[in-house]
Amino acid sequence: MVFEELSDDDLLTALNEVVSCVGVRDEEPLADFLQFLERSDAHGCAQEISARLGLPVHISLSSLEAGNAEGFGSVLLAPRGRPQQSIAARIEMPQHPPMIGTQGLQGYPVRIRVSSNCYQSPETFVAVLAHELSHLLLACLYHPKGDSELYVDLVPIALGFRDIIRRGRKVTRGIMDGTLGSTQTTTYGYLTDSQFEYACDHVEAILQAHRKSYDHLAEVLAQVQRKLRVVTRRLTAFNRYLKHLDRHPVGRMKEADARHMVRYHDTGYCRDWNADIMSTRTAVQDARLSARNPNRYTHEEADLMQGHIQAIELACQRLNAVDSSIREDLKILRHYVPLLRRLQVWVSIHRVRD
Repeated sequence: MVFEELSDDDLLTALNEVVSCVGVRDEEPLADFLQFLERSDAHGCAQEISARLGLPVHISLSSLEAGNAEGFGSVLLAPRGRPQQSIAARIEMPQHPPMIGTQGLQGYPVRIRVSSNCYQSPETFVAVLAHELSHLLLACLYHPKGDSELYVDLVPIALGFRDIIRRGRKVTRGIMDGTLGSTQTTTYGYLTDSQFEYACDHVEAILQAHRKSYDHLAEVLAQVQRKLRVVTRRLTAFNRYLKHLDRHPVGRMKEADARHMVRYHDTGYCRDWNADIMSTRTAVQDARLSARNPNRYTHEEADLMQGHIQAIELACQRLNAVDSSIREDLKILRHYVPLLRRLQVWVSIHRVRD
């Protein structure tokens, strides 16, 4: 089954459905998996692939001769070419496996059989298991297209196995015909080369847009944190100037300034300022806690990030208004606070680390 007739629009529709379900991740390093195979630890490699796909299951690997697939649920990476060279894999999969995120999936026993020739190419072995476990992932998500090889092929592309599959989906072997030698390249998988690259490019574009949003959030966070420092210091200066004047009343004061001084002592005069500062600190803390990984994308994370950006931008607008109000009041107080005391306040508030 190869999807030569599949249009780009149909492929994109399927890919977007997969992304909406499992998200998108940055590339998984091939070396993380090859280190297991270098130690002849195929089980460890399979377990690591499973973990990267978000499947906390316990995998049991066994050998499967090509063409002997009784009792197993899927054919993986069937080559376009000679069947005698097929790499085959099968996964035992119940009709109703535990759902993703449930306790029942923790350590759930999963049996996978892989043909012995698969081990001849480590990259292909990783690609094979990533595909096969994607069957299980869609099944555990109870995805309506869980039986579609197209959707299964797209899952590891979305979840960071793009370069690994690119390396493992083609196997070149030497062939001797009498005294003449040649090479034969076999391509595994259900997507054509152009379809595979199209899907990879689309996933990379999603990640790139997500990283730009992450960078934008980092910029507005830095901006609002700088503004917080400025506003907090000015509010501190306002309170200390006011306290100084309470202890050292001035003899004469303009009538308009005196009216302002009365207002400054009203209960709750600074209440709105403090509320805006506290709400901004909360918005900053929430954004910093939830936006930590620019290399993993889901629709939920994208919506959350946009929500944080809007909240921080709104908080910055409120802080600008607070800053403007405090500066106007500081202008009045500075007329009556001696220069030496103003310098002492300036030094003390700039010594404090935020």
